[in-house]
Amino acid sequence: MADSRDAARFLARFEILKGQRSKSSFSLRRALSREVMMNPKDRHPAPHPQGAFSGTAGKEVNTASLCRIGQETVQEIVSKTQEVFGLLKTWQLPNGVNPNIHQERQTKLQDLVRQMEKVKQKNQQLKVLMDQLRELIWDVNAMMVANSARSAVR
Repeated sequence: MADSRDAARFLARFEILKGQRSKSSFSLRRALSREVMMNPKDRHPAPHPQGAFSGTAGKEVNTASLCRIGQETVQEIVSKTQEVFGLLKTWQLPNGVNPNIHQERQTKLQDLVRQMEKVKQKNQQLKVLMDQLRELIWDVNAMMVANSARSAVR
C-alpha cells in the first residue's frame, strides 16, 4: 500500500514539475533526478551509482534509473495482482457454496442447456413433420371427396 502511495506521490511531483518546465528546465531535471534517486523504503536519498552522472549528464534525468524503477514497479504490480487473484480463487463464494460444488453445478447447468437445445431442434423437426402430415391428410381427404363426388354422379 505504501509503495503505491510513493508511486502516486512521485507521479504527482512529476506532473507539478512538468508544469514548471517552462520556468526552468534545469531545476526540473535536478528535482526529477532527486526524486528518481530517492529510495522509497527509507525516504533517504540513495547513493548515486558510479558513472550514473558524468559531466553534463548530471544535469539530466538518469533514464536508466527511471526505467529500472518503472520496471520494478510494474513487476510489483503484477506480482500483487497475481497474489490477489490467487486469494480470490481460493475464497468461498458469497452465497456459501464451495467452489468445487459451484463448478459441478455449473457443468450440470451447461449440460442441461445443451440438452434443451437438442430438444428444441427435435421439436422443430416434429413441427415440420406434423405440417407435412396435415398436408398429406388434407390431400387424401380432398381425393376422397373428389372420388365420392364422381361415384355419386354415376
